[in-house]
Amino acid sequence: MPESEIITLITGADKGIGFATAKDLAKLGHHVLIGARNQARGEKAVQTIRDDGGTADFIQLDVTEDAQVKAAAAKIQADYGYLSVLINNAGIAVDAHQKPSQLPIDQIRKDFEVNFFGLVRVTQAMVPLLKVGKPAKIVNVTSNMGSFGLATDPQSRFYQVSSLGLKCPTIVRQSV
Repeated sequence: MPESEIITLITGADKGIGFATAKDLAKLGHHVLIGARNQARGEKAVQTIRDDGGTADFIQLDVTEDAQVKAAAAKIQADYGYLSVLINNAGIAVDAHQKPSQLPIDQIRKDFEVNFFGLVRVTQAMVPLLKVGKPAKIVNVTSNMGSFGLATDPQSRFYQVSSLGLKCPTIVRQSV
């Protein structure tokens, strides 16, 4: 059983919802790992959390790059030995609310590479670390825009919106 420190990796944690989550969890005592593609923004996020009295480290992590995801898992294994919480937050929306029938396939692929395959890629790489960190959790930040229920409800603000990948703060939790 690992030490009692809660080690939390958040993808896309250098800005937006991911950064706000990182700051809040650090205040609650989590040791936050800021997973980000952009090293400068990631290190700035870490420094902000440290300046506020929290503990944080930067993890270079582009969820679309197999080598970076594997390297991130290896670094977490070497530095901490386990992971308590994985928050899959990284996401993009490159469709500019175009109709899916008019959206170029390459743009759709970019959305899916980050928003779907990136989530799966990171989760698969981190599950062995999460199993050591039991009881561990996976939190997937998803999009209201992806809800078929909301998209087909005439009372919903998402009614008939054609966006394929916009990220909004709907949370899905899953035990490992």
